[in-house]
Amino acid sequence: MRILVTGFTANYGGVESLVMGYYREMKKLDDALVFDLLGYADEPAYREEIARLGGKVYTVPSPKHAGHRKALKEFFHVHGGEYDALWCNKCDLHDIGYLQAARSCIPKRILHAHSSRLNYDGVRMWLFGFLHRVHKAQASACATDLWACSDWAAEWMFPRHKFSDVRFVPNAIRLETFTFDGEARQAYRDQLSVSGTVYGCVGRLNENKNIAFALRAFRHVWEQQRDSYLLVVGTGELEAAHKAEAAAMPCKNNVIFLGMRQDVPQLLQAMDCLLMPSLFEGFPVAPIEAQAAGLPVFAASDGITPQARLTDLFHFLPLSLGPEGWAEQILKADLARKDCLGELREKGFDITAAAQQLLDAFRQ
Repeated sequence: MRILVTGFTANYGGVESLVMGYYREMKKLDDALVFDLLGYADEPAYREEIARLGGKVYTVPSPKHAGHRKALKEFFHVHGGEYDALWCNKCDLHDIGYLQAARSCIPKRILHAHSSRLNYDGVRMWLFGFLHRVHKAQASACATDLWACSDWAAEWMFPRHKFSDVRFVPNAIRLETFTFDGEARQAYRDQLSVSGTVYGCVGRLNENKNIAFALRAFRHVWEQQRDSYLLVVGTGELEAAHKAEAAAMPCKNNVIFLGMRQDVPQLLQAMDCLLMPSLFEGFPVAPIEAQAAGLPVFAASDGITPQARLTDLFHFLPLSLGPEGWAEQILKADLARKDCLGELREKGFDITAAAQQLLDAFRQ
């Protein structure tokens, strides 16, 4: 079975990591399964691993280039018949060219919703919002299968009369990867030169992750708890702005930007708490990983689906409390680790079991 996957960027982000996690597990179950990538990025994330697993990576010009439609039409004319399914991963519907072009040549066309709001500003927010609304019914008509990571993502992406057709695909992970390891914790703390209470943020440094709020909350925490640190894991368009803000804070020496990392499970071992004041999400992977690692999570009730609260380690706080209010709640909380792997497994977030279910869905 050969699947054409879209939605990858050059960033090793949530969507890319989720798809690859499923692919690795499904490949163990069916060695004949092959994923090819189609996208706009010249160097999409995981391209080397895709190639090692037998897949190909194709690029076409983005919609802002004049040759986009012609290149897309030509690609599907030449290659469309090679695929059993299209797995179209989307955060919004301003561009549905893949689905439209695949309609005549790929029998199974999956539209997978991963977000719950637009992540743009200015004119693009207005234009892409308009296109999203216009394309909503058309995209669902082009797709044969509708998948979503959460209720919020389904409501954002699909017409209401289609909700009964939606398959909810858990953002499952390899749970055992996050089992607490005291030696790894100490080794990473030594490597990072951190001690005391270590807070963390994991995710792309863009507007919706609201990292500036986390920085300000940490400043208030640090004022009461000087032996504390904040690790910021990820890159993005706001990285320079966040670094500049942190550099102007009195706690600047206790804020560490780690960039894009492939060792997030180990970094979570070094942490004591995850902060996630997101403005909006579909169903973020980072708090699932944190709960698997036994970490308390403080997340924005305004921007994260209630479905993300998988264990008692997860705490919702409204953004209206402000950074100082968040700091007060965090400082009062019990940050003791707790083994929740069994709970997460029971709720379907073990990728070993989830991969078999997804493979069956591809075969249907």
